[in-house]
Amino acid sequence: MKLCTIFLLAALPVQLSLGEGIQPADIAAPVQEVLQTFEPTTLEDCAALAIGAPELMRYSMVSDFIETEILELSYVDHGLDYADFSIGQFQMKPSFVERLEAEICNHALLKLQYQELTEYPNDEVQAIRAERLKRIKSDRYQQLIMKAFFDYCRLVYCDYLDQLPLPEVVGFIGTTYNMGFDRQVNQVLDYQSLRRFPYGARYTGEQHAYGALSTAIFTQLIKSLCKSTYSTSSQDCYAGPVRNNCPW
Repeated sequence: MKLCTIFLLAALPVQLSLGEGIQPADIAAPVQEVLQTFEPTTLEDCAALAIGAPELMRYSMVSDFIETEILELSYVDHGLDYADFSIGQFQMKPSFVERLEAEICNHALLKLQYQELTEYPNDEVQAIRAERLKRIKSDRYQQLIMKAFFDYCRLVYCDYLDQLPLPEVVGFIGTTYNMGFDRQVNQVLDYQSLRRFPYGARYTGEQHAYGALSTAIFTQLIKSLCKSTYSTSSQDCYAGPVRNNCPW
């Protein structure tokens, strides 16, 4: 992350950095859940988790269990043609994770870094599907999957993202997470301004743009991270492994 961006971000008051009419109270619940469940300790953790964190605003553990128990059995036995459904705090679909695994395998450095996501203890197809579902519901694997998707997007959209400060990178990749794979930069940018979350395009009440929520949550997460480190230096507080440039 560029040093000028580090000090600029550190100097911004919360109400300005959230943007898009988003107030701290709007995102207090997902921020708190991320902090308690995933315990981010680095800037990279905060960035990766923030791209999926808006999904926590509409996630219900009870309804998730009731709605997916039968679907899980259908997916394990028959695959995506019979069942593809959102599951877990970040509402990941098996098709999303399958696609991400394939993309990781297509890039040597991603494959090396995220080998744990692409290898399974059993080669049998149904066993792999069952293990994949187990991972999607695991806090540790959810965080690892979000990190992998974050790095995958930084690779795919490298030329564009390299021009942006990290909060904007998080907003862009958050929008991509909400849209899915195979989107062009201009498609992501067009969608990024639409306020359709969490209830969709037909809802006429107040909503927010998904990417703006990701950026706002990221801002709050790093503020909490800075407080937890008791750092007196902005540079020390925001130092971390995230590279805002083309890593590959």
